[in-house]
Amino acid sequence: MKLLLLTLFLTASFSGFTKEGGNGGGVIICGKKIELYDFYEGRDPRGHNIKLWKADKRQSRDYYLAQAYKHIDRDIPEVTDKVVSMVQKILATSEQELFGDITIPVINDATITVIGEGCRYQQAANWDERFGKLFISKEIYKKLDSMNQAGLLIHEAIYKLSRETKVATETSDLVREVVARVFSDEKLTEKDSEVISSQAARILGSRPMCETAKKQFAGLDALSLKMDDPSYVNLNNKIVEFCLKWCLIPEARSSCEKRTEPAQR
Repeated sequence: MKLLLLTLFLTASFSGFTKEGGNGGGVIICGKKIELYDFYEGRDPRGHNIKLWKADKRQSRDYYLAQAYKHIDRDIPEVTDKVVSMVQKILATSEQELFGDITIPVINDATITVIGEGCRYQQAANWDERFGKLFISKEIYKKLDSMNQAGLLIHEAIYKLSRETKVATETSDLVREVVARVFSDEKLTEKDSEVISSQAARILGSRPMCETAKKQFAGLDALSLKMDDPSYVNLNNKIVEFCLKWCLIPEARSSCEKRTEPAQR
């Protein structure tokens, strides 16, 4: 039973880990209504079914950024400063450089599965990694309400950080889910909170990914299995693969490297 539980835990831990890629946020346009795709997809009952905040026209973009920071700090405090700093860096760019009368081609970095009838997906922003600059369509940005403007900035900040830490995902799917949850007042269950924390930590290359590997090693060693048992070797190798790929802290990676050949210990 212990082996089965650990196997299920490892399977859940490794699922969804993908290659790096893509670099832009998008919106859904339905007639005169325009919404960040993170929000559109997030609240869809067939998807994440997240109860997002209702946008208040009386509140500013900066108000929603402040609320988002509070929520990030509540659920994933280890990444708050990084996100805030990246958003500030984006906003420090002159409007002339940041916004443009441009049409950005759709970037293949998102799994677009939910689009209402008569609606269309449109790219709103793109990082040009050659120059390290973010470009946002002025027309689209001005049509977004203040909450959606804040959401777009949070999306771009987290996605940029994911690429800088070399643990970006092949698509922005994981980033979009985190952004949608950040702009929600749902009371997260302990499991939900753990999932968001581990996902965001992975995206931003934080220490918790190393701690997760250590706990998995400890759990494996606690099983009544011999180190040359095929089941032990197989699970150990999975943890090693996970640890070496996602634990970016050099001093912590050494414990992963020491376990590459458990049967010989």
